[in-house]
Amino acid sequence: MTNSNNDGKTPDRICNYFKHISTLSTGSILLIVTFQEKLKDQKHVKWCIPLSIVLFLVCLWATFSLYSLLIFQKTDSKLLIFENDLSADNNRAVGLRKNIAVYSFQLGVSLLVFYFLVNFISG
Repeated sequence: MTNSNNDGKTPDRICNYFKHISTLSTGSILLIVTFQEKLKDQKHVKWCIPLSIVLFLVCLWATFSLYSLLIFQKTDSKLLIFENDLSADNNRAVGLRKNIAVYSFQLGVSLLVFYFLVNFISG
């Protein structure tokens, strides 16, 4: 059974969205580690950097486990993305991982923006 909103491209778009989130999370971690020495010199809200790294790692875990759930539920060469394509347990697991990935990424980016605004506006 397929979702009536399935235009054939929606599963690819969803997978691409989470691929981009995982790529951006990895890039953010690498940039933070690369510029770690310069970031240590800043005085205010130093706790934002380690917390954002943890959130990006959580995002990576969520996207990788989401891919694993979807790949192992694959049938007919199509990823099962829609709620009515999955069993109830897998549907909850997929939904939870989607939310964790999105919110941890957004919070990690927000913390970095907050950190840079506080440190660079305050001089």
